[in-house]
Amino acid sequence: MDSKFNLGNLLELGLHNYVDACSEIVDRAQKELIIEKALKKIDETWSSLSLTFSPYQDTDNVQMTIEDSITEALETDNLALQTMSGGKYVQVSMRQQPVCSCA
Repeated sequence: MDSKFNLGNLLELGLHNYVDACSEIVDRAQKELIIEKALKKIDETWSSLSLTFSPYQDTDNVQMTIEDSITEALETDNLALQTMSGGKYVQVSMRQQPVCSCA
């Protein structure tokens, strides 16, 4: 499309003959966009959180210290992901996201 695209060009495409199919495509795209935005928000949340490790007693092992904000984010995001995974529009969006971006 360019700046010269107008209603006449749109009618020439004949999309008005496929209203149901076009509506279905638009509906699916809107639902996938909602999922993509939610996944991006979850990614941003976890990118801003950091885990703290400290020595465990008098050993060479370390233990992870979990703050309440991390526990809350984990519970909230886990519920959101479970809810999303049950939807029929999630397959395309979730396949695009890496499982872990651990460095």
